[in-house]
Amino acid sequence: MQASRPRLLLCPLQIGLAVQMHHCFDSKFLIDTWYSLGFCSSYKEVLTYEINAAVSENNVAFQVDGHFTQYIADNLDHNTATLDGCNTFHGMGMIATVTPTIGKTDRIRRRTDVKPEEIVKRAKVDIQYYNRQACDGLLKLKFEHLENVFVEDVTSKVDLLWKACWLLQPDRPSWSGFMQAIHKGRYPGQSSIIFMPMIDMNPSDTTCIFSTLHFISAQAKRSNTTPVLTFDQPL
Repeated sequence: MQASRPRLLLCPLQIGLAVQMHHCFDSKFLIDTWYSLGFCSSYKEVLTYEINAAVSENNVAFQVDGHFTQYIADNLDHNTATLDGCNTFHGMGMIATVTPTIGKTDRIRRRTDVKPEEIVKRAKVDIQYYNRQACDGLLKLKFEHLENVFVEDVTSKVDLLWKACWLLQPDRPSWSGFMQAIHKGRYPGQSSIIFMPMIDMNPSDTTCIFSTLHFISAQAKRSNTTPVLTFDQPL
């Protein structure tokens, strides 16, 4: 159908295959060759789709009743297929996870008039320069004394039990099936992952970390939630 009316129809199977090939091989020649044979969309259509997806992506993890939103930030490395390994991207990447999952009903509208300024506006992170003298908030924090809570972990020997079952030759399920068999209760379900902008700075730099904290706080404020952010250690 798309081959007969290429200007009116855009089948999801063809564009999905072209996007996947672009992610795996990053080859314009390969995609256009398959496009000429009718297997997928053109390379130009792939670039149009990615630009529209970048513009339509929302940076805010909307808070829904019964859902938990957590933000994660960590160093991000991207090798741009260089021969010598130089000029690779090393910065701060951020995502938001919503549990249980939230369905995305917004469709990506096809546009051919997207300007670079519109993409930059969507992925903009204001850099907040860290001033140690002005940012003395840690000195004002007061930690309350926490009582020791002793709870017996009844699942500490579960892995040993699962391995011992193999010696007794029963019908032992896999590890995931074994965990589902011994646990009862409602499973929260799969989480939704929302990609957020990246910061092109050294992730160990205090200014980069400070800017990340400000950006996440602003996103949580727009969602009317308390920000929960984890780096290598929970903050």
